[in-house]
Amino acid sequence: MNEIIRKHSHIERMYILNFFSRFFDNESIDIHNAVFKMKIEDIFQVRNVGIILTGIIETGTITENSNIIIVNYNGVVKYRSVVAGLESMHIPDIKSASKGDNVGLRFTDTDILKYSKKGLYIVMI
Repeated sequence: MNEIIRKHSHIERMYILNFFSRFFDNESIDIHNAVFKMKIEDIFQVRNVGIILTGIIETGTITENSNIIIVNYNGVVKYRSVVAGLESMHIPDIKSASKGDNVGLRFTDTDILKYSKKGLYIVMI
């Protein structure tokens, strides 16, 4: 499935990921072994930009076009999406962010608002 996803634009990948995620209701993952983990601290909707989920990266590194999963503290999958861009406090478009960085992850997928809440985690496995 990863080969199929890499061949498409990030918008197409977002729809592919969410299509397949319907077949894995109540899927659970171990967030303690995730290669990337960030707790959602705040959520912003910015006109002509998209949805920005902010937080401090606990583990790993993330870049734009990364496939992410939003999970609760028990690891139950809530939503899957693709990062459209990264933003730091005073730098609008950064290429990557690592452990300890306070960043905003930008998404063009407005459905992410339905599944994002403060306290949930963004992970990559």
